[in-house]
Amino acid sequence: MSNVHPELPRAPGQSRLWLLPLLLVVGLAYVYWSAAGRPGAWSEWPAYSTFFDLLAEGFRRGQLSLPIDPAPELLAAANPYDRAYGRYWLIDATLHDGKWYLYWGPLPSLLQALVKSLLQIDRLIGDQFLVIGFSLLSTWFGAQLIEDLRQRMFSSVPRWVSAFCILALGLGNPVMYLVSTAGQYQAAIAGGQTGLVAGMWCSFRAVQGVSADATRRRWLVLAGCGLGAALACRISLGAAAVVIAALTLIGATWPCRGRWRALLGNACCIGAAPVLIGAGLLLYNWLRFGQWLEFGMKEQVSYFEFNLSPRYFLTNLWSYALSPFELSCRFPYALQSMSRGPKAVPSWLPLDPEYLLLEPISGFLYSAPITWLCPVPLLVAAWHLRDARRREAWRSYIYCALCFAVLGSLTGALVLFVYAATMRYLADFIYGIFLLSVLGAFTCLAALRSPRARTLAGAGVAVLSSLTVLLGLLLGYQGYNEHFQRFNPALDARLVKALSLCAPRR
Repeated sequence: MSNVHPELPRAPGQSRLWLLPLLLVVGLAYVYWSAAGRPGAWSEWPAYSTFFDLLAEGFRRGQLSLPIDPAPELLAAANPYDRAYGRYWLIDATLHDGKWYLYWGPLPSLLQALVKSLLQIDRLIGDQFLVIGFSLLSTWFGAQLIEDLRQRMFSSVPRWVSAFCILALGLGNPVMYLVSTAGQYQAAIAGGQTGLVAGMWCSFRAVQGVSADATRRRWLVLAGCGLGAALACRISLGAAAVVIAALTLIGATWPCRGRWRALLGNACCIGAAPVLIGAGLLLYNWLRFGQWLEFGMKEQVSYFEFNLSPRYFLTNLWSYALSPFELSCRFPYALQSMSRGPKAVPSWLPLDPEYLLLEPISGFLYSAPITWLCPVPLLVAAWHLRDARRREAWRSYIYCALCFAVLGSLTGALVLFVYAATMRYLADFIYGIFLLSVLGAFTCLAALRSPRARTLAGAGVAVLSSLTVLLGLLLGYQGYNEHFQRFNPALDARLVKALSLCAPRR
């Protein structure tokens, strides 16, 4: 670890136009996978939900509820939340005072309403367009952050290594999984992650200390906007947003003269948007439910009660990190089962009787090999913690390691206590793990002094990134429940016949 020497922060001097082809490749993959191989047939695109679009239509009509009337049988029931009335439910919506609401944040619907008004679209459209848009923005902001890391702190790392890492970030699992089976759950998660990644990029630029105070504060304002946007999509990201803002305040204020005055000014810059957005969300709750802190979970209609318990922690931790997929000689080779059953959990792991094994999940250490490098920055940062006071380069490095660790853990801390694991929840913290892994890859390459050794190590990173992309595409091909097979059976049959390494099952 003593061979690792991050560089002093510097302003980037290289053009980033080369990122545009990468973003185009990622965008085309999103469209093709979401459309199940039929991107030209717009009217036949699979739509898993229209919840956010319904709320967007409600906003356009000047109301906060969905423009759908609950069934009379449901309104007449003594207890409309009883499962006996499930056939009248709008699953996972909130039934309050005879109206349907959503418990997810309103930002995706506000954006959808704005775009539909600008484009004069009057029909309902699927929520998959939100997921595609958010995922593409996450890739763009993540690419900018990765390039900033390379150019400002690890200039000896070749650009092509950065390109492979960006493709892994955009096309790895579970991002492709979310895009291919995109509904309201996926839109809320993708929107929240877009806000966090954008806020993280702006925070990084504010902390680097290579610009004037006025420029630094503009980046802090933008960072606050990103973090606030994450809250407006998914309020469960609040703890992570607060910690990242606090770390950014420390990092941005450290090199300033008159630290207390600078701290106050910086806090106002990064905190303005989250405070205003948080106040707006509280008002939004009061206007809907008459309670400031009620987001809609209390009156949600669902077959499963959203209960949290520490009894599920170890099972979820194993599922999200180490749960394997099934290898097959039949395309698409890496298979996940919809109903996994008890066999999905090793015998040595305690399994609570109330824990549900219903949905597909593949741990990131299996499905995204680039994440094998994520422990490296944490070990290096811990080893050089004492150098942070004396060397600016190590302060920047430790700041990045801590923030990425928060993005890769605290953002998904809540789901570790839920009664089941599912692939979409993995997206709550995968971007942080990816960024931590990229920092680990750059760290390993920078520690090597020989150009030959650095090239070989870069090739190793490229291999891990390529495997991550391949597995992301294969698992996304299946999606939540055989996405291509359901919505494009003819193409699926041809691919299975042409690419299977053994005779397809009859």
